[in-house]
Amino acid sequence: MYAQAECDETIVHLDFLFETESLKEKVTYNSTRSDYELLSKKINKFIQWVEENWNEFPDKETGNK
Repeated sequence: MYAQAECDETIVHLDFLFETESLKEKVTYNSTRSDYELLSKKINKFIQWVEENWNEFPDKETGNK
């Protein structure tokens, strides 16, 4: 969960840097922001998978979940 928050916070920082023109290269901004958006989505999907599957261990006798 911390990874998701840190990733999203980095996107906010990138936006701030670009809006204040501290980061002036639009191509770099767009590329980096896009990479972090993709990473954020992947982290979110991983968290969802863990929440849905973490406690689903097969029954030792039947092999069913």
